[in-house]
Amino acid sequence: MGPPARTRLVALARRAGAPEATVGAAPSSESTLDDMSFLLGPALVGLTAVLAHPAYAMAGTALLVALCGTAFALHPTARLVAPAYRTSRRARPPGHASLRHLPATSAAAAPSGSGRAR
Repeated sequence: MGPPARTRLVALARRAGAPEATVGAAPSSESTLDDMSFLLGPALVGLTAVLAHPAYAMAGTALLVALCGTAFALHPTARLVAPAYRTSRRARPPGHASLRHLPATSAAAAPSGSGRAR
């Protein structure tokens, strides 16, 4: 969930009108929090397994992942970064490029050994 979280954080920072320095620093701060969860999570699971029972540790972990993952996926901020697909037959999703719009020097547009576009 790290990359989607960083994408949403940048979108939220830009929407709030934050300076570009803050927008650039946002992914690194989220990455630091993500790494901390990789360090603290297993320690807490191990501590729960020792103090209670290993099944409780696994059940608690599964429950947290299911609840937090679902909450993250369904959170309204997902709309900030979701592509806006149109229903028109001629409309393309953002970032879509057909071969006729690519330059002739592109590997996807030019057959090998030829300078002409397909």
